[in-house]
Amino acid sequence: MNLSDKTQKRFQIALDLCLFASALVGFGCLMADLGWNLSGRGHEVAFGISQGVLALFVLQELVRPLLADNLRQYFRTRWPELGLAVIFALGLALVRVYGDQFSEALQVRFPNMHPLRFMLACVSGFGAVGGFLYFLRSARSSGWLSLRKISPSWSLIIGFVGLSTIGTLLLMMPNCQAQPVGWMDCWFVSASASCVTGLTTVNTAAAWTPLGQVIILLLMQLGGLGVMTFTYFISLFLSGGLLLGDRVVLRDLLNEDNIGVIGQMLLLVCGATFLIEALGAAWFYFSFDMAAYADDRLWFSVFHSVSAFCNAGFTLFADDWHRTDIVRNLGMQGSLMFLIVLGGLGFPALKNAWDVGRNWVARKILRRQLQRLQWTPHTRLVMWMTAGLIVVGTLIFYATDAQRGWSTAAFDAVSCRTAGFSIENVAAWGTPAVMLTLFLMFVGGSPGGTGGGVRTTTFAVACLNAWQMLTQKSQLTLFNRSYEATLAQRAFAVIFLSAMYIFIASAALIVLHPQLPPLDLLFEATSAFTTTGLSRGLTAQLGAAGKVIVIFTMIIGRVGIFAFLLALVPHAKSGRVVFPKGTILLS
Repeated sequence: MNLSDKTQKRFQIALDLCLFASALVGFGCLMADLGWNLSGRGHEVAFGISQGVLALFVLQELVRPLLADNLRQYFRTRWPELGLAVIFALGLALVRVYGDQFSEALQVRFPNMHPLRFMLACVSGFGAVGGFLYFLRSARSSGWLSLRKISPSWSLIIGFVGLSTIGTLLLMMPNCQAQPVGWMDCWFVSASASCVTGLTTVNTAAAWTPLGQVIILLLMQLGGLGVMTFTYFISLFLSGGLLLGDRVVLRDLLNEDNIGVIGQMLLLVCGATFLIEALGAAWFYFSFDMAAYADDRLWFSVFHSVSAFCNAGFTLFADDWHRTDIVRNLGMQGSLMFLIVLGGLGFPALKNAWDVGRNWVARKILRRQLQRLQWTPHTRLVMWMTAGLIVVGTLIFYATDAQRGWSTAAFDAVSCRTAGFSIENVAAWGTPAVMLTLFLMFVGGSPGGTGGGVRTTTFAVACLNAWQMLTQKSQLTLFNRSYEATLAQRAFAVIFLSAMYIFIASAALIVLHPQLPPLDLLFEATSAFTTTGLSRGLTAQLGAAGKVIVIFTMIIGRVGIFAFLLALVPHAKSGRVVFPKGTILLS
């Protein structure tokens, strides 16, 4: 089609807008059907609108090739949408020709599912997928969306705020609630699940229906994956708008020398996540021996596997984990600890350890002539810090109360640092255990993982820098490598800013709730900022203002205090003025 560039661009924008609108309407119809008890007529109306959405998707896909300058390039880059369009066209023909027979057969096979709901879920789901694909590509290539100009820090903030907002709207649907839940509590739970924290103002098992629990699981999964993959998404889809310096920063942040393989890294992250969660779910499933939950064995296994790997801390047990059969079930505890540790290690360390393991197998067992791979300094530091915190935490937890046993002490040492699961009553802990937990929560997990806190490497670098100053060494060294002074400066900045924010949030909670113990409020603020999710039983007692403070604390903690302030504080412009050196007394 011979059109001017300006006209083609306008057509492309119009098609994109039609697609986004149709996908949004289709998703709204699906949510209306699932979230509210629509009448038979309502089902038909929703299904009719969805068929229109489907037809609009197919139509615009037929028009787009006419606007393409290079058909081969178009078909090579747009094959997912073309495949969806073919499926939708066949689906429309099937419904129009065999609609009644298909509905009757479906209702016989699934008597508890309305056939219109099943087909509505299919067409709306595929429409949402197609719309999301177009949105990402338009964000990368179209100036009218202007997402290319958004910095990675702002993208993280917008992503988590948007995810928690969508989750709030979904949890407010009547069919998601087993008992009435206010919008503030919906917002709180949605933010907690999106930020993989685990704090909740309501009982997850009693307050939410299976649909609500599925939404919470999806929020946890997206929130956990977002921590590891959001930067990959930014690099993959928005790298066209980043300067060379920004790409270098992203490359160092991802611990990947070749920025061209970041797309492959994204797939590896997602694949490894689902594989680990599947293994954890299988372990949990075969360790599950509670007759009271026998009918929900598979669902409980999947939910807690995702919750543990994402370090979210949500549970479906009505009385939390304070059950004798859970405390004595070492298999279930082992599966949770396995998932928590792997989720907290971070993908850069996991990938490097996996590559080294594959290299060792190829050299030693398969006898291949390959160069020996070694753990990077980052992976070594992560492994040593993780193992050290677990061992020291276990010893101190056991020393504070020998009656808890070694297995419980080890579980507490693993969970209190990032996940928020507890097989004990945290409110009954003594001051030594509380202080140890505050320290473990503050340190948190490792970079690129699902845990929170200031990160293990940040704490280690700060300690090494302090030791360097005490020994008066000229360089910061570790594992036979030297490091720039800016690394230690950033570590101290993160620790200082994190401590200051926790102090301010705790002080605000103490002022708003003078009737509650200050130590418990400090515990609550630290748990929220580090996205751990442990509580001494005060979450439900917080007022509206206190809940808002905790919500923003969870979001800021999930984004990272340094990234959050980096998005807000304007960057200083480099100047040519050089000031004379001064002296300030510190001690």
